[in-house]
Amino acid sequence: MRRRDFLRVVGGSSAALAIAPPALPANPAPIKITEAKFLRLRYPGKTPRKRNGTIESGGGAPGMTQLELHTDAGIIGRSVTGGGQSIITEQLMPRIVGMNPFHIEAIWDRMYRFNRKPVAKGLYISAMGAVDIAVWDIIGKALGRPVCEVLGVFSDRLRVYAAGGYYEEGKGIKELVKEMESYVAEGFRAVKMKIGGESMEVDVERVRAVREAVGPKIDLMIDANNRWTAPDAIRFGRLVEKYNPFWFDGRAQDCESRLGAPHSGIAARRSAHGGAPAGVAAERANHGNVSGRGEPIQSRAAAVSRERWVHRSAEEAGVGDRPGSGVGAEVPRELTLP
Repeated sequence: MRRRDFLRVVGGSSAALAIAPPALPANPAPIKITEAKFLRLRYPGKTPRKRNGTIESGGGAPGMTQLELHTDAGIIGRSVTGGGQSIITEQLMPRIVGMNPFHIEAIWDRMYRFNRKPVAKGLYISAMGAVDIAVWDIIGKALGRPVCEVLGVFSDRLRVYAAGGYYEEGKGIKELVKEMESYVAEGFRAVKMKIGGESMEVDVERVRAVREAVGPKIDLMIDANNRWTAPDAIRFGRLVEKYNPFWFDGRAQDCESRLGAPHSGIAARRSAHGGAPAGVAAERANHGNVSGRGEPIQSRAAAVSRERWVHRSAEEAGVGDRPGSGVGAEVPRELTLP
Protein backbone atom coordinates (compact mmCIF):
# COMPACT_ATOMS: atom_id res chain seq x y z
CA MET A 1 0.00 0.00 0.00
CA ARG A 2 1.32 3.39 -0.96
CA ARG A 3 1.78 6.04 1.75
CA ARG A 4 -1.01 8.16 0.19
CA ASP A 5 -3.45 5.23 0.30
CA PHE A 6 -2.49 4.39 3.87
CA LEU A 7 -3.17 7.94 5.04
CA ARG A 8 -6.51 7.93 3.26
CA VAL A 9 -7.55 4.71 5.05
CA VAL A 10 -6.39 5.95 8.42
CA GLY A 11 -8.04 9.34 8.05
CA GLY A 12 -11.26 8.11 6.55
CA SER A 13 -12.29 4.80 8.05
CA SER A 14 -10.31 3.58 11.04
CA ALA A 15 -11.27 5.06 14.40
CA ALA A 16 -8.88 2.68 16.11
CA LEU A 17 -5.95 4.29 14.30
CA ALA A 18 -7.06 7.87 14.93
CA ILE A 19 -4.24 10.07 16.20
CA ALA A 20 -4.86 11.62 19.59
CA PRO A 21 -4.94 15.43 19.69
CA PRO A 22 -1.76 17.09 21.02
CA ALA A 23 -1.63 18.04 24.69
CA LEU A 24 -0.81 21.64 23.78
CA PRO A 25 -3.44 23.53 21.77
CA ALA A 26 -2.77 24.32 18.11
CA ASN A 27 -3.52 27.98 18.82
CA PRO A 28 -2.10 28.86 22.26
CA ALA A 29 -4.27 31.02 24.45
CA PRO A 30 -3.42 34.74 24.25
CA ILE A 31 -1.51 34.91 27.53
CA LYS A 32 1.45 37.17 28.17
CA ILE A 33 4.09 37.10 30.88
CA THR A 34 3.98 40.41 32.76
CA GLU A 35 6.27 40.38 35.80
CA ALA A 36 8.13 38.35 38.39
CA LYS A 37 7.72 38.57 42.14
CA PHE A 38 9.35 36.70 45.00
CA LEU A 39 7.74 35.26 48.10
CA ARG A 40 10.06 34.62 51.03
CA LEU A 41 8.90 31.90 53.41
CA ARG A 42 10.43 31.52 56.84
CA TYR A 43 9.75 29.03 59.60
CA PRO A 44 10.48 29.13 63.33
CA GLY A 45 13.50 27.45 64.83
CA LYS A 46 16.90 26.61 63.40
CA THR A 47 18.14 23.78 61.24
CA PRO A 48 20.99 21.63 62.58
CA ARG A 49 24.47 22.11 61.23
CA LYS A 50 25.28 19.24 58.93
CA ARG A 51 27.77 18.43 56.22
CA ASN A 52 28.29 16.12 53.30
CA GLY A 53 31.61 15.18 51.75
CA THR A 54 32.43 18.70 50.61
CA ILE A 55 30.39 21.44 52.33
CA GLU A 56 28.72 22.29 55.62
CA SER A 57 25.28 23.87 55.81
CA GLY A 58 22.38 24.61 58.13
CA GLY A 59 22.32 26.40 61.44
CA GLY A 60 19.96 29.14 60.32
CA ALA A 61 16.24 29.71 60.21
CA PRO A 62 14.44 27.32 57.82
CA GLY A 63 13.01 28.99 54.76
CA MET A 64 12.76 29.20 51.02
CA THR A 65 12.18 31.77 48.30
CA GLN A 66 9.42 31.15 45.80
CA LEU A 67 9.33 32.71 42.34
CA GLU A 68 5.90 33.93 41.21
CA LEU A 69 5.69 34.51 37.46
CA HIS A 70 2.61 36.63 36.67
CA THR A 71 0.56 36.83 33.46
CA ASP A 72 -2.08 39.18 32.11
CA ALA A 73 -4.61 36.33 32.41
CA GLY A 74 -4.21 36.22 36.19
CA ILE A 75 -2.42 32.86 36.09
CA ILE A 76 0.66 32.72 38.32
CA GLY A 77 3.41 30.19 37.71
CA ARG A 78 5.45 29.19 40.74
CA SER A 79 8.81 27.58 41.39
CA VAL A 80 11.49 27.56 44.07
CA THR A 81 14.63 29.50 43.27
CA GLY A 82 18.09 28.25 44.06
CA GLY A 83 19.38 31.83 44.12
CA GLY A 84 19.95 34.29 41.33
CA GLN A 85 16.99 36.56 42.04
CA SER A 86 18.77 39.58 40.59
CA ILE A 87 19.57 37.57 37.45
CA ILE A 88 15.87 36.78 37.05
CA THR A 89 14.70 40.37 37.48
CA GLU A 90 17.55 42.20 35.72
CA GLN A 91 18.58 39.82 32.93
CA LEU A 92 15.93 37.19 32.22
CA MET A 93 12.64 39.03 32.69
CA PRO A 94 13.45 41.90 30.26
CA ARG A 95 13.91 39.23 27.57
CA ILE A 96 10.65 37.35 28.14
CA VAL A 97 8.12 39.92 29.37
CA GLY A 98 5.28 40.03 26.85
CA MET A 99 5.96 36.53 25.53
CA ASN A 100 3.32 33.82 25.43
CA PRO A 101 4.11 31.06 27.99
CA PHE A 102 3.07 28.46 25.41
CA HIS A 103 6.07 29.53 23.32
CA ILE A 104 8.23 27.67 25.80
CA GLU A 105 11.04 26.77 23.39
CA ALA A 106 11.38 30.38 22.28
CA ILE A 107 11.43 31.56 25.89
CA TRP A 108 14.15 29.10 26.82
CA ASP A 109 16.16 30.03 23.74
CA ARG A 110 15.96 33.77 24.49
CA MET A 111 17.11 33.24 28.06
CA TYR A 112 19.96 30.94 27.01
CA ARG A 113 21.29 32.51 23.84
CA PHE A 114 21.09 36.12 24.93
CA ASN A 115 23.48 35.43 27.77
CA ARG A 116 26.63 37.54 27.55
CA LYS A 117 28.83 34.42 27.80
CA PRO A 118 29.17 31.78 25.07
CA VAL A 119 27.76 29.11 27.41
CA ALA A 120 25.20 29.78 30.13
CA LYS A 121 26.20 28.12 33.39
CA GLY A 122 26.40 28.46 37.15
CA LEU A 123 23.92 30.70 38.92
CA TYR A 124 22.64 31.98 35.58
CA ILE A 125 21.51 28.55 34.44
CA SER A 126 19.95 27.95 37.87
CA ALA A 127 17.94 31.16 37.52
CA MET A 128 16.85 30.01 34.07
CA GLY A 129 15.65 26.78 35.64
CA ALA A 130 13.45 28.60 38.13
CA VAL A 131 11.82 30.62 35.35
CA ASP A 132 11.42 27.57 33.15
CA ILE A 133 9.58 25.60 35.85
CA ALA A 134 7.31 28.57 36.54
CA VAL A 135 6.47 28.86 32.82
CA TRP A 136 5.55 25.18 32.68
CA ASP A 137 3.40 25.72 35.77
CA ILE A 138 1.54 28.44 33.87
CA ILE A 139 1.01 26.12 30.91
CA GLY A 140 -0.39 23.37 33.11
CA LYS A 141 -2.74 25.77 34.90
CA ALA A 142 -3.91 27.32 31.62
CA LEU A 143 -4.80 23.87 30.28
CA GLY A 144 -6.19 22.63 33.58
CA ARG A 145 -3.87 19.61 33.45
CA PRO A 146 -0.85 18.42 35.48
CA VAL A 147 2.40 19.34 33.77
CA CYS A 148 3.38 15.67 33.63
CA GLU A 149 0.39 15.04 31.35
CA VAL A 150 1.29 18.01 29.17
CA LEU A 151 4.81 16.64 28.77
CA GLY A 152 3.66 13.04 28.33
CA VAL A 153 3.33 10.54 31.17
CA PHE A 154 5.67 7.56 31.24
CA SER A 155 4.23 5.99 34.37
CA ASP A 156 1.52 6.84 36.88
CA ARG A 157 3.70 5.62 39.73
CA LEU A 158 6.97 7.08 40.96
CA ARG A 159 9.50 5.19 43.01
CA VAL A 160 10.97 7.23 45.87
CA TYR A 161 14.00 7.01 48.12
CA ALA A 162 14.85 8.73 51.38
CA ALA A 163 18.04 10.79 51.24
CA GLY A 164 19.85 11.63 54.46
CA GLY A 165 22.77 10.23 56.40
CA TYR A 166 24.58 13.55 56.78
CA TYR A 167 27.47 14.11 59.15
CA GLU A 168 26.52 16.05 62.27
CA GLU A 169 28.21 16.90 65.55
CA GLY A 170 27.50 14.16 68.07
CA LYS A 171 26.08 11.87 65.38
CA GLY A 172 27.90 8.56 65.25
CA ILE A 173 27.25 5.30 63.51
CA LYS A 174 24.57 4.36 66.05
CA GLU A 175 22.60 7.53 65.28
CA LEU A 176 23.14 7.07 61.53
CA VAL A 177 21.73 3.56 61.68
CA LYS A 178 18.73 4.76 63.67
CA GLU A 179 18.04 7.43 61.04
CA MET A 180 18.21 4.98 58.14
CA GLU A 181 16.00 2.51 59.99
CA SER A 182 13.42 5.25 60.55
CA TYR A 183 13.13 5.77 56.79
CA VAL A 184 12.55 2.05 56.25
CA ALA A 185 9.93 2.14 59.00
CA GLU A 186 8.16 4.91 57.07
CA GLY A 187 7.85 2.57 54.11
CA PHE A 188 10.82 3.55 51.95
CA ARG A 189 12.40 0.63 50.12
CA ALA A 190 15.50 2.63 49.18
CA VAL A 191 17.72 5.01 51.19
CA LYS A 192 20.71 7.20 50.44
CA MET A 193 23.51 8.22 52.79
CA LYS A 194 26.50 10.54 52.64
CA ILE A 195 30.11 9.43 52.41
CA GLY A 196 33.39 11.26 51.85
CA GLY A 197 33.24 13.33 55.03
CA GLU A 198 35.45 11.04 57.09
CA SER A 199 38.35 8.70 56.38
CA MET A 200 37.65 5.83 54.04
CA GLU A 201 37.96 3.39 56.91
CA VAL A 202 35.26 5.20 58.89
CA ASP A 203 32.99 5.53 55.87
CA VAL A 204 33.33 1.84 55.01
CA GLU A 205 32.21 1.06 58.55
CA ARG A 206 29.27 3.45 58.21
CA VAL A 207 28.15 1.75 54.98
CA ARG A 208 28.56 -1.70 56.55
CA ALA A 209 26.50 -0.76 59.61
CA VAL A 210 23.67 0.68 57.53
CA ARG A 211 23.58 -2.31 55.17
CA GLU A 212 23.41 -4.75 58.07
CA ALA A 213 20.69 -2.66 59.74
CA VAL A 214 18.36 -2.25 56.76
CA GLY A 215 18.97 -5.69 55.31
CA PRO A 216 19.64 -6.95 51.77
CA LYS A 217 16.19 -6.12 50.34
CA ILE A 218 16.51 -2.36 50.85
CA ASP A 219 18.36 -0.50 48.09
CA LEU A 220 21.24 1.48 49.59
CA MET A 221 22.70 4.44 47.68
CA ILE A 222 25.85 6.31 48.67
CA ASP A 223 26.79 9.91 47.77
CA ALA A 224 30.32 11.37 48.02
CA ASN A 225 29.40 14.78 46.59
CA ASN A 226 32.46 14.69 44.31
CA ARG A 227 34.80 14.56 47.28
CA TRP A 228 37.43 12.23 45.86
CA THR A 229 39.63 11.96 42.82
CA ALA A 230 38.68 9.21 40.38
CA PRO A 231 41.31 6.74 41.69
CA ASP A 232 40.16 7.26 45.29
CA ALA A 233 36.52 6.85 44.30
CA ILE A 234 37.35 3.59 42.55
CA ARG A 235 39.23 2.42 45.61
CA PHE A 236 36.30 3.18 47.89
CA GLY A 237 33.87 1.51 45.51
CA ARG A 238 35.86 -1.68 45.73
CA LEU A 239 35.96 -1.48 49.52
CA VAL A 240 32.16 -1.30 49.79
CA GLU A 241 31.27 -3.48 46.80
CA LYS A 242 30.43 -6.42 49.08
CA TYR A 243 27.69 -4.29 50.69
CA ASN A 244 25.96 -4.02 47.30
CA PRO A 245 25.38 -0.26 46.95
CA PHE A 246 22.58 0.39 44.47
CA TRP A 247 24.45 3.36 43.07
CA PHE A 248 27.47 5.51 43.88
CA ASP A 249 26.56 9.18 43.42
CA GLY A 250 29.01 12.09 43.15
CA ARG A 251 31.83 9.65 42.72
CA ALA A 252 34.73 11.89 41.79
CA GLN A 253 35.72 15.50 41.21
CA ASP A 254 36.38 15.09 37.50
CA CYS A 255 33.72 12.59 36.44
CA GLU A 256 31.41 15.04 34.68
CA SER A 257 34.15 16.88 32.84
CA ARG A 258 35.76 13.64 31.68
CA LEU A 259 32.50 12.12 30.54
CA GLY A 260 31.38 15.33 28.90
CA ALA A 261 27.84 14.67 30.06
CA PRO A 262 25.36 17.51 30.53
CA HIS A 263 24.28 18.06 34.12
CA SER A 264 20.55 17.41 33.99
CA GLY A 265 18.19 19.96 35.48
CA ILE A 266 16.19 17.20 37.16
CA ALA A 267 19.19 15.65 38.82
CA ALA A 268 19.67 12.86 36.31
CA ARG A 269 21.69 10.11 37.87
CA ARG A 270 22.97 6.73 36.81
CA SER A 271 23.36 3.47 38.66
CA ALA A 272 27.05 3.11 39.41
CA HIS A 273 27.34 -0.67 39.32
CA GLY A 274 27.37 -2.27 35.92
CA GLY A 275 24.72 0.01 34.47
CA ALA A 276 21.93 -1.78 36.31
CA PRO A 277 18.76 0.29 35.95
CA ALA A 278 17.90 2.23 39.05
CA GLY A 279 14.35 2.86 37.87
CA VAL A 280 12.63 6.20 38.00
CA ALA A 281 13.40 7.49 41.47
CA ALA A 282 12.15 10.58 43.22
CA GLU A 283 14.45 11.82 45.92
CA ARG A 284 12.99 12.78 49.25
CA ALA A 285 15.73 15.28 49.99
CA ASN A 286 15.86 15.28 53.78
CA HIS A 287 17.95 18.43 54.19
CA GLY A 288 15.73 19.92 56.88
CA ASN A 289 15.91 23.35 55.30
CA VAL A 290 12.15 23.81 55.31
CA SER A 291 11.08 22.70 58.75
CA GLY A 292 12.14 19.17 57.91
CA ARG A 293 10.12 19.00 54.69
CA GLY A 294 12.95 18.69 52.20
CA GLU A 295 13.58 20.55 48.94
CA PRO A 296 10.80 21.25 46.44
CA ILE A 297 11.66 20.86 42.80
CA GLN A 298 14.30 23.27 41.66
CA SER A 299 16.86 23.21 38.90
CA ARG A 300 20.57 23.68 38.44
CA ALA A 301 20.46 23.41 34.65
CA ALA A 302 17.41 25.09 33.17
CA ALA A 303 14.89 22.58 34.43
CA VAL A 304 12.18 20.93 32.36
CA SER A 305 13.02 22.35 28.94
CA ARG A 306 16.70 21.58 29.38
CA GLU A 307 15.86 18.06 30.54
CA ARG A 308 13.77 17.46 27.42
CA TRP A 309 16.70 18.67 25.32
CA VAL A 310 19.07 16.35 27.21
CA HIS A 311 16.85 13.35 26.54
CA ARG A 312 16.46 14.22 22.85
CA SER A 313 20.21 14.70 22.44
CA ALA A 314 20.93 11.46 24.30
CA GLU A 315 18.57 9.50 22.07
CA GLU A 316 20.09 11.00 18.93
CA ALA A 317 23.55 10.03 20.20
CA GLY A 318 22.40 6.51 21.04
CA VAL A 319 22.80 7.02 24.80
CA GLY A 320 20.03 5.48 26.90
CA ASP A 321 19.27 8.53 29.04
CA ARG A 322 15.55 7.82 29.34
CA PRO A 323 13.11 6.65 32.02
CA GLY A 324 14.14 3.29 33.38
CA SER A 325 17.88 3.90 33.03
CA GLY A 326 18.46 5.51 36.38
CA VAL A 327 17.00 8.98 36.07
CA GLY A 328 16.03 10.57 39.36
CA ALA A 329 14.14 13.70 40.31
CA GLU A 330 14.18 15.77 43.44
CA VAL A 331 10.60 16.30 44.56
CA PRO A 332 8.86 17.71 47.63
CA ARG A 333 8.87 15.44 50.64
CA GLU A 334 5.13 16.15 51.00
CA LEU A 335 4.42 14.05 47.88
CA THR A 336 2.07 11.26 48.92
CA LEU A 337 2.09 8.04 46.94
CA PRO A 338 -0.44 5.20 47.02
